[in-house]
Amino acid sequence: MLRARRQRVRGSAALCAVAALVLGACVSATSGEWTAQQAAQAENVEALIEAGDAAGARAAFALLAPRADQTGRAAALERRIGALELEPFEPSLLAANEALAAGDDELARAILAYARARRPAGAALATLERLDAVLVGRELLRFVRLELRARTVPGAERARVELVGRNDGAAAVVLECSGASLDGLATALTTQGAEQRTAQRLTVDALDRLVLEPGREVRVPLGEFPAATRGCVAVRSTWKLTPAGTVARINGFEIPAQEVQALSNDWVLVDPRFPPGAITPQELADYVRRGAPSMAGLLERTVRVAPERRAEALDVLTPALLDRPLLEIARAAPVLRWLSGERLGDSFEPDGVALRAWLVERAARRAAPSVDEPLGLPQAASGARSGAGEANVDGR
Repeated sequence: MLRARRQRVRGSAALCAVAALVLGACVSATSGEWTAQQAAQAENVEALIEAGDAAGARAAFALLAPRADQTGRAAALERRIGALELEPFEPSLLAANEALAAGDDELARAILAYARARRPAGAALATLERLDAVLVGRELLRFVRLELRARTVPGAERARVELVGRNDGAAAVVLECSGASLDGLATALTTQGAEQRTAQRLTVDALDRLVLEPGREVRVPLGEFPAATRGCVAVRSTWKLTPAGTVARINGFEIPAQEVQALSNDWVLVDPRFPPGAITPQELADYVRRGAPSMAGLLERTVRVAPERRAEALDVLTPALLDRPLLEIARAAPVLRWLSGERLGDSFEPDGVALRAWLVERAARRAAPSVDEPLGLPQAASGARSGAGEANVDGR
């Protein structure tokens, strides 16, 4: 019951946020005194509000004709009318808002249709239309395909990042988000197994106004970024494009900005002296089973695993590593870090005991996919730490 009450409170707060956009539209700091005639009209409005006559109060309020310096006083009165208009529709609008938040558009549409049949007016109608706009916007957004791509600039150790959009619908779509941030994290893996990271954030206007014609692909360049591999085995750059603000518009319909999901891309540039092409996860596991005689050879094989097969590589690498001594497991710390994509703190040290336990736990979770909590690499060494041999792992 307590959980249900909390859900109702959260849902009510969300609905209030929507309604506040309607009720607070006329808020001003000015609140000049009413004239004698206006005071009588305002008194009549207040009497109608007390009587519960929302339609009458709204009609009487329309005759008030406030001056520019009276907008604050008028807005306070109009908020009371709006609250009265919302009151009989609040349960339905709250339920529709919760259905939208849960992604149950069919239920939200049915609830809003029921509420509309009861002829809402004023603030209730405006709130209903804002919720209905989310449904329309989602339907339009369903045909929009957005992708973040990063490609190597030919002949240069640079990444070219771009937004690619496509509209699979039958009508043109105009997507507007007021600003977006492009976050980049470049991770360089050195020949000793250490990691060096560089982060940056840019504000881009790629989503300010994106026009997508039916069946056509649009490319919006976001920039070129250096990724030198000198002294490194490989450089991996992870990019993320996130809409800014709280509201987006699609063909004029307002939707929450989070409906336009953040986009990400993982791009890797390996040492150009390496053999071309990717290797299979099994090839990496076979090398580990042979004792991985060369750290350089181990890291080379690690970074040549295709990004989409890194989880698979961890799967096949687990039994191979569990058959090896703790010293070799500790030595493979940079491999596990690269494949898992973990960002580790300064306390990280190559610990064979902790890493072995992590491999066992990860394998158990993979066998029981119902466990959805993320499993991070161990952050600190255990009491019975094994050395890393020739691997110098930098936890930065």
